[in-house]
Order: sequence, then C-alpha cells, then structure tokens
Amino acid sequence: MHESALEWVPRFLSHLAVERRLSPHTDANYKRDLERFIAHCDRNAVTTWERLDSPPEKSHRDTETQRTERERQQRKRTSTST
Repeated sequence: MHESALEWVPRFLSHLAVERRLSPHTDANYKRDLERFIAHCDRNAVTTWERLDSPPEKSHRDTETQRTERERQQRKRTSTST
C-alpha cells in the first residue's frame, strides 16, 4: 500500500477507541485484521483502496470472513466443552 493510502489507519483506529468507545479487545481485533489485510494487499500489489473492488480482493474478504467464522466457532466449542 502507498503511504498516502495508509495515513487513515491510525485515525480510524483512534476513532474506534475514542468516538465509538469500543472495548480494547475489539480495537485490538480491528488492528490485527487491518494489518493482515494490508499485508495481503502488499503481497498482491494493491496500492490504493479503490482497487479493493476487484474480484481477487472480494475473494480475500470472503476467505477472511470464513476464517473468522471458523475461529469463532472453534472458540465457542472450546469454551462450552470446559
């Protein structure tokens, strides 16, 4: 990602923490997910946010959503089995 595209990330995370008053746990999850997604963009030469509507990026979002849901289900099974 170009530096100009990344300038909004700290402001967005601050907005979540201050304006939306999300929990620190939720803030950390947003930050982790953004870092993973930005790394994906870097690996795939996505340099601007406008390019995110291309089919490969939509596929990444679908894959990440599925991964997140699997992790959530696993945590749920683990927490109910104890």
